[in-house]
Amino acid sequence: MRKSLWVRIMALAMLCLSLAVPGFCVQMPTIEYEEFQLGNIKPGTQLTAVNVEYGQPVSQDKFLHYSYGKKLKGIAYTYSNGMSVFTLPTKRKHVSTIIGVTTTSAALATPSGFAVGKPFSMVTGKYGTVLADIPESLEAAGDRAAVSQGYNFYEYTYGPSVMRFKVDKSNIIREIKFTMGA
Repeated sequence: MRKSLWVRIMALAMLCLSLAVPGFCVQMPTIEYEEFQLGNIKPGTQLTAVNVEYGQPVSQDKFLHYSYGKKLKGIAYTYSNGMSVFTLPTKRKHVSTIIGVTTTSAALATPSGFAVGKPFSMVTGKYGTVLADIPESLEAAGDRAAVSQGYNFYEYTYGPSVMRFKVDKSNIIREIKFTMGA
């Protein structure tokens, strides 16, 4: 009798595991590495090149970037055209490189033409649909207000790197942000 009880328990466990496995195998839509570019700004671009093209920033703020368990201190520069770049210092003195960009300007687009003011269906047509997400780090009060005003945030990944689209109720892109991961 004990043997048949254990056989039933094992059969039930195997059935439960076989039903659970497909849930772990769902592949989320990813975005190509080449999309991590807005205008001429892509990861690794030096801050001096951005300043030559867009002029001097109007403000700057410090931020922390986590990479392989280390806290790195970076500086976010905001420009008058609605663009912010996130930089980390390099080993060379007075040289910083771009690890992320945020824009609300329609003048900057990804290589596929995703830009502020364009329909979000362009993105889903090329890379598939992702569920609307509330960003983990609603660090800015503006993000909290945007969620309450009905904006949705959609994130696509390339490894640890993330491209986020802020989309309004009419399904129009209002902000694009990318940040390179560790």
